[in-house]
Formats: sequence, C-alpha cells, structure tokens
Amino acid sequence: MKALIPMIALAVALLGSPMTPLAERIGPCPKHPRGKVGIVNHIRGVTVDPLDARITSLEMKLQKRRGHSFIDFSSLTTDSEGRFDFGEVPIGKYRLTTAGRKGFCDQSLLLVVKETGWSAFTMRLPVESSDSCNDCEATLAESKH
Repeated sequence: MKALIPMIALAVALLGSPMTPLAERIGPCPKHPRGKVGIVNHIRGVTVDPLDARITSLEMKLQKRRGHSFIDFSSLTTDSEGRFDFGEVPIGKYRLTTAGRKGFCDQSLLLVVKETGWSAFTMRLPVESSDSCNDCEATLAESKH
C-alpha cells in the first residue's frame, strides 16, 4: 500500500488535481453592457439556454418600480414550451427576476413597459459557470412568440 501512494501522487501531479477545471479563460474577461433595459409593450416570450433549448418550469417574478425600490407585482412558472406571459401590465418600470434553477445563473433584468416596444421577447439564460468573469447576464431579443 505504501508503494501505491507515490504512484498516485505522481499521477495527480502529471494529470492535475481532481479539482483542476477542464478549461481556463485566457486573456481578459469580455466586457458586457451593464444596466441594459428592455423596452416592451407586453411582458411575454420564451426562455432558452445558449443552444436555444427551451427552459421549462422556470420560476419568474415581476416587480414594479415604486419610488427607489421594487415591489412584487406578479409571479409565474414557464410552461412546457418555456413560454411566459404576464398579461396586461400598466405602463411603467419593472424588474424581471429568475432564481433557483440549477445550472443557470439567477437573473434580474430591467424592463420598461411602453405603448411602443417589443410585444414579445426571447430571454437567453447563460449556463452557470465557475470562471472568474461571471458571464451570467441574460440577453434579450425581440421575438414573435
């Protein structure tokens, strides 16, 4: 057994520790626009992952801005096709959040509901990663859903 320990140590040294990541980022982290606001006339759409697979059973919370804070307005869970629709909401500023879905980053997105704007959007959620850049911001794109 004592002869086996140096061989295991050598294997770990040559192959890397079991906690070594399979890939590392080389170079600086990419810059992402912070505080981007979605302009919509309806808060509905579909949630997808980076490969466009639908994200089902995702808990979403809509909060309405009141003064300098947000208060809970409505919540829902995406359907079996990853779709969501908060129905008619008054014009104003909102925060759309997602949380607790294993494998995906928690989100907090600012939306402004106006008479003009997207009637539906695709919300692409990034996969949670352990790198130091925290590339965890969802992207929004207009859609016809």
